[in-house]
Amino acid sequence: MDGTRAALVVTDPPYNVAVESDSVGLAADGCSSILNEDMPEEEFAGFLHAVFGRYAASWTQLPRSKSSTNGFIRGSSKTP
Repeated sequence: MDGTRAALVVTDPPYNVAVESDSVGLAADGCSSILNEDMPEEEFAGFLHAVFGRYAASWTQLPRSKSSTNGFIRGSSKTP
């Protein structure tokens, strides 16, 4: 990429599936389930919209190069 930094978000968004573990060790630590994985559908959709909206807002603030690749504008900040 010739010194150009990639604009990238790597994420593992929640799936809103309540999961319980059978692990004795996790249960002893009070961690037998994943927190906040059982939101009502409307609340969960709002949560995802807010998170990905912030990603999109950050993306629009990146410096842009004058060239594009495959229809996508790439960031133009150079590595130090």
